[in-house]
Amino acid sequence: MLEHSILGKLYHFWTCSLLFSLLQRIFRPVAACFCRSRILQWLFREGTAENAFRHSRAAGFIDSCFALARSFLRHFSVFPAAWENSAIVRIARGSILRRIFSFEGFFSVFLFVMFVTPHKYWNNLYTVLAAFVFFVVYLLLAAAGRRRFASPKLLGLGALLFLIALFLSLGFTADFRDSLRILLFFLASFSLCYVIAADFQSPERLRMLLGFLYCALLVISLYAIAQRAFHLVRANASFTDLKLNVGMPGRVYSTLDNPINLSEFILLFLPLSAAFAAEIKHPLLRLLLVLGLVCPAVALVLTYSRGGWIAICIAAAVFLWCRNKRLFPILILLAVIALPLLPSRVLARIATIGNTKDTSTRHRLDIWQGTLRMVRDHGRVFTGIGLGPDTFQYYYPFYSQGTAKVGAYHSQLHYLELVLETGLLGLLSFLYMMFKYVGRALHSIRSGLRENRLILIACVSSVAALAFVGLVEYVWFYQRIMFAFFIFLGILLAAAGEPAAEVA
Repeated sequence: MLEHSILGKLYHFWTCSLLFSLLQRIFRPVAACFCRSRILQWLFREGTAENAFRHSRAAGFIDSCFALARSFLRHFSVFPAAWENSAIVRIARGSILRRIFSFEGFFSVFLFVMFVTPHKYWNNLYTVLAAFVFFVVYLLLAAAGRRRFASPKLLGLGALLFLIALFLSLGFTADFRDSLRILLFFLASFSLCYVIAADFQSPERLRMLLGFLYCALLVISLYAIAQRAFHLVRANASFTDLKLNVGMPGRVYSTLDNPINLSEFILLFLPLSAAFAAEIKHPLLRLLLVLGLVCPAVALVLTYSRGGWIAICIAAAVFLWCRNKRLFPILILLAVIALPLLPSRVLARIATIGNTKDTSTRHRLDIWQGTLRMVRDHGRVFTGIGLGPDTFQYYYPFYSQGTAKVGAYHSQLHYLELVLETGLLGLLSFLYMMFKYVGRALHSIRSGLRENRLILIACVSSVAALAFVGLVEYVWFYQRIMFAFFIFLGILLAAAGEPAAEVA
């Protein structure tokens, strides 16, 4: 029991302290006002806007289009039946392979392959084609009555507005071909998100998907550790200020081309993998899977991503706060104790946070200043300048300055990039979408249902971490991270379940 353990004694000492009593007196009224505020309720609860959207003509038109597609696909319902009765499925029936040869099995295997394939061997066109194939196959299975059909309204009003902003920006781009390419990536991302949210709501399917993502995270992390162990990466001036970080080794990137991309991938799926491992019923397997999480933690350290380090601390704090607030002071105590024990190179890297002499910090400041001037001169209120790095590079040379005169492909700030590319409509609809998704997760957590509670807590933790990373990086610049982000959102929606009246 916690009360009889060392942690329990520390917790008891903390709760009996004068400082705790003082903080509690301050926190309770502030928290009560915050939680009851109309702004917070509007952001996190379903609210009038979402209910109005579900009964609107726009939602009815979307449902009609999908109903028409299902009617058309019913003529091809012979294909699911043929697959179910095929020799390969009959051989696998009754074994664990039966799950692999299901639609959900192929989907999960594809995601595993997509992430573990090294950057130079992967073409994002594969993901676009696969996303649309999986989308059509899901509709085909639903039309044949072999899968429950979920209305696309489950993605919410924010997703619809964000898609509208993406399409509007296409009409104002300086490079239509490149913007169309990025738009296809967004459509593929939303397709993956929808398929997961609609088809993976059963605990068995959801945990199978999380199992494959856990394996992908483990393989990617082991490859990153191998890069360091076998000296496969060298210090690169484009990633690190070598003068300010003397003696720092090369930053690992595994299969994802860039250490920042690797850190973002770990931030997305490490909390989910921890939730997956913790819910395994077999004690020995659970222990092995929990110990396996050391690998992505080490890989995150080896990326030398300062933003990633801060973000994982935020994720851990949010996870613990939602899971067990009583242990929160213990986390702070352990963090303080562990800080002096970190390797000297890590401490040196931490010391450069906020140092304007660091080239990467100065580079970001110069890009932000130039981008703000771009927004002032070319940022259209509702449309932006268009999607993609080519459009950014078309305008940016006229506003570049300092260390950021060459080699800038985006604004290095997620929210600023959304304003620049898609206008205020894109930024506000994205923020609205994320608040509603987090609100849906928090509502499910507070409802007392234990089935997916730990998974939802992990999702909220990752959202908090990525929200911070978005202040210093454009998260969607690397397309496989964009796909990973929307896959993650699909998992959040699948775990949270659907609001009422969303199943058609």
